[in-house]
Amino acid sequence: MSQRVAICCNSLIPGSGAPSSAQGLRANGLYLGLRDAGFAVDIVNIATSVSAQMDRWDVKRVTIPAHWRIIQEPQYTGRLNNDYDVVIFPNWPVAKNFVKNEKVRVVYDFFSATQVEHALISEPGELAERRAEKLAILAQADFVIANGGVQAEYARTFLTEAAGRTVTGPIPAVRLALPYRESAPLPSERLRIFYGGFLQAWTTGIRLADLEDLARRHNLEIHAIGLGQHVHFRDLSRVGRQRAGHERVVLHDVASFESYQDTNAACDVALDIFEPNEERRISYSTRAISALAAGCPLITMSFTEIGRLVAETGAGWTLDTFSVEALQALVARLCADPGEVAAARARTRDFWRSYIDPAKQIAPLADMLRSDVRNVG
Repeated sequence: MSQRVAICCNSLIPGSGAPSSAQGLRANGLYLGLRDAGFAVDIVNIATSVSAQMDRWDVKRVTIPAHWRIIQEPQYTGRLNNDYDVVIFPNWPVAKNFVKNEKVRVVYDFFSATQVEHALISEPGELAERRAEKLAILAQADFVIANGGVQAEYARTFLTEAAGRTVTGPIPAVRLALPYRESAPLPSERLRIFYGGFLQAWTTGIRLADLEDLARRHNLEIHAIGLGQHVHFRDLSRVGRQRAGHERVVLHDVASFESYQDTNAACDVALDIFEPNEERRISYSTRAISALAAGCPLITMSFTEIGRLVAETGAGWTLDTFSVEALQALVARLCADPGEVAAARARTRDFWRSYIDPAKQIAPLADMLRSDVRNVG
């Protein structure tokens, strides 16, 4: 009998017909990999998290795929303990107040450096409370995975120095996974650039005025979704409805993940550049991986793990420092050489095979679950 696995989530998920944030994409990638590896898998949300996300995005209804289980909060812990053999927590908010029984095994996923993020946006008292919640679930973890090699290094340090856990085996880099889209932009006389994702406290740098100037100087077409400051827990459903100051900068409304990727896949190049900080050095950017999985080559920063992998595979270009002038020069080069863009687009498939394919990324976690060899003690 296959092991029953719950992937806990506090985002709407792909296939729901609604916007899906990073955690929804993470849950879906783990689901696809584990399902194809022979596990019986559900993505599990607390009902109040679903309604809160629907309110946030101004969504009136969602589609509920068969693998998406929505549980009322009073039954959450009981259902996880009674209905599953393995429970996966991608970060600590979805594990609040959870206490496992003797039969359930817990996987903690260092998906993003949330403590580093919250240090930039939370008051000291709030930060201490969130840290305590994270330590409470880490105390129950049997296995630990991480979203990339840099996150794995961060996880090892946090486990030993902050959580007081002994790391008894490798922490596998189970990277964010998505299906690959076979697509090609329609012919155009202009290079089309895609910018996706919100400007958060830790993703500073590019501004709408910079994109407008880029379009003006190089006769570009730019498509952006979610451009604007991301303030946690506020209504973001109309962020994309501001007006651009250039006719070829198109600001799209926030949309379902599928529509988001449609827009991304129709562009020639995706943009994910930012000023350096501690969070960005650790992060494994969801917007970057989403672009590459859509077959869209990427301009990003060389100091990140994704930047190094983009350079390795040739699936895009990197900037060593955040500089609008350097971006202008690179874009001018790409406009003059469509063949360079086409070659990078072809190599996004190589990147996907090595670093995004759900079946490949899930393999180390699937092996651990089958062998019951725990990596924390």
